[in-house]
Amino acid sequence: GRFAFIAGVLLTCPSALGSDRPAGPGRASDTASQSRDVFVLHAAHAASTPDWWTRLTVLNRGISITPVLIELFDGTGVKLDSTTVPGLPIGGVYQADIDAIFAKSYAGSDLWLRISGSSELCGAVEFGTRDGRTLSIVPLFDNPSTRIVFPYVYITPSTSESYYTGITVLNPNDAVNEVTLRAYTEDGELLAEHPESVPPGTKYVRLVDQIFDGVPDPNAIRMIRVSASLPVLGFELFGKWNAFGVAGLPAVVESVETPATKSPEFDKDGFVPVGDIFYNEIPDDDTWYTGMTVCNLTDQPAQVLSLLFDGAGNTLREITWELGPYQQFTREVWNFFGLAPTPAAATGRIKANSPISGFELMLSRGNPFRFDGLEACDRVYRRLDFPVIQCGADSTTRLHLSRLFTFPNPFTVTAYDANGNGLGNYTDTLGLAATLDLDLAAIFPGVADQIAWIHVEAQDRVVGNVFLLSADNERLGSYLGIGRN
Repeated sequence: GRFAFIAGVLLTCPSALGSDRPAGPGRASDTASQSRDVFVLHAAHAASTPDWWTRLTVLNRGISITPVLIELFDGTGVKLDSTTVPGLPIGGVYQADIDAIFAKSYAGSDLWLRISGSSELCGAVEFGTRDGRTLSIVPLFDNPSTRIVFPYVYITPSTSESYYTGITVLNPNDAVNEVTLRAYTEDGELLAEHPESVPPGTKYVRLVDQIFDGVPDPNAIRMIRVSASLPVLGFELFGKWNAFGVAGLPAVVESVETPATKSPEFDKDGFVPVGDIFYNEIPDDDTWYTGMTVCNLTDQPAQVLSLLFDGAGNTLREITWELGPYQQFTREVWNFFGLAPTPAAATGRIKANSPISGFELMLSRGNPFRFDGLEACDRVYRRLDFPVIQCGADSTTRLHLSRLFTFPNPFTVTAYDANGNGLGNYTDTLGLAATLDLDLAAIFPGVADQIAWIHVEAQDRVVGNVFLLSADNERLGSYLGIGRN
């Protein structure tokens, strides 16, 4: 069952478009606009099988009550069904298993959803095995782009490790999309290119070695860059065939713009960074293995400044080095920085003089086998929303916040129930502690099990993620906060 699901998802290929294809949703510039009439989100992956479930969460973080239209499509673009949530209140959350959203049940391992409303929305999908041993949380997409990157792919078909990576590229447009996927080695060598015409509303889904079946050693593929004639959405599943646990990761939007995290405080000896990414989660080394990836997204060498910090913001390690054209560098955090494991390590940051992207992986050292990943944060905000929270007898949620600058940064965490009612506020300052781990059950005693979502408001920009862990230690889920301008 479990393996059949994964094989079904990752071996599906788009076919001729059905008669009921989706109308063209908003483009990236539309979805970023606060003034337009319709806000459009996408869940690029959903599944309902005897072994796998998917739960949708939609949060109305706008300024008006809105109906929410939820549309279900299969991987070939056929619209299977739709339903409307009549009036989602301000601050309200709609959450349901996809088996309960629609009047009929739709079994399938390669479904996707489009969600739209007249108020600003955000949300996520959770999916996992019905036995409760696998969980992944992926925020809903609102930023299609013509250039996306999968900064970390790993597949070991000929070894006992049995890792796989499946790639999904969704064409949400109403026209055929000419897509090219390019595979690179860790050293930045272009191994292969694969062109694909992706019909409207369909998904191109493959295991990495199936996309580039002419590459003799698919384990050599470590990064995939995608270019398209129309904006696409990207997503990857990363896991092991012979162990429970799966990481679902959005592709990184490739950009040549200077990231919002740029700060002169790390600029030394005339080194002015253009790329700037933040790794916000380095859990306890005795329990967790943490790997870090950084990728050069250009065809020129990049000078990079890599920094490892403790919880007070002190620099534990600083390295300046050169990253070759399109090179991907992946190591355990201690090998990455060249130092012995230390419990003081809390966060990492990399700056470069050209665009970069990154990824981090958290993997349990013992049983049960758990792992998940986080994209390196390259866009930061003063306000963050976390639409999926799990606090109660079955699971805990830890909020990890980090400041970007050396001055104190006061912040407030507000907890809400599913109807948008405030449950309480927690106020603190990222000051002497540059990073804080906050157990929601501890900072919201007595109401934690009622929390549906939380909002973080800071005086200046912060990086934040949540770390959800089941009480039986079987399931791990983590995702970055969804920024609000």
